Amino acid sequence: MNQQQYDELQQLVLDAQDRLITGEGRSGVHYELMHLLARYGKHAMSREESIKMGQKLCDEFLYASDL
Repeated sequence: MNQQQYDELQQLVLDAQDRLITGEGRSGVHYELMHLLARYGKHAMSREESIKMGQKLCDEFLYASDL
């Protein structure tokens, strides 16, 4: 994953998290996030799981870039 991919994933995670909490925002954001996660070999079965997986991937990227 590069910085641009990280930025895209992080933004989708934030949007999905906001949508889950407020119930407002862009429709289909969780499907976009699940589709993006699938590119990284991750398959979420729920909206909540997609957010957790996405954030974990972002955290792993940040950890790896700190090394």
